[in-house]
Amino acid sequence: GQNSTFLGQDGEQLTREALNCLFPKAEVIDTHAQGGKGDFVLKEDNICCLIETKNHKTNVGRGDIDKFYLDIEHNADIQCGIFASLKSGVVNRNDFHLEFRNKKPILFLTHVKNNMKHIKIALMVFHLLLSIKHLDIHEKEKIDRVKHIIPVIKRKWTSLRTTLATFQTTMGQLIDEQENAIKLLLTI
Repeated sequence: GQNSTFLGQDGEQLTREALNCLFPKAEVIDTHAQGGKGDFVLKEDNICCLIETKNHKTNVGRGDIDKFYLDIEHNADIQCGIFASLKSGVVNRNDFHLEFRNKKPILFLTHVKNNMKHIKIALMVFHLLLSIKHLDIHEKEKIDRVKHIIPVIKRKWTSLRTTLATFQTTMGQLIDEQENAIKLLLTI
């Protein structure tokens, strides 16, 4: 039960069953075996929603979020998305954290295993958002993207500073060694 593949499969099975119970009239398509399509696509009324589930014991990390963003951005038929962490949180995001990617609303849900009805609430939010004809989310999407990239930039700055300091130390040592070699040569 500790293997991440088995945990993922258990989480997908649990989510599939919950989706079929919560949305008996909807079409639930299992897409986990297809690359770049999330775990499920839920088609209900006029909404096509991509759902990604994670069954981690610790907070879901940035890499999984980035993959989810790519899935949302590269599927034109998808109108919205849910990132559902079954047993944990999602790094830097609260429960029901709302973002936009390519003008598509996405919600991050945490600890969903005991709150599967949150998926139904998320779909209600999407119905509401997608029904607003002239919703201007351009600025919100820009802010979301900036908030997501700032930690990456900060980590790279730190890495650059460390690399530069190491380079400076190494060059100083090499100069000292060369200077000592020249002094030794001149004393012969």
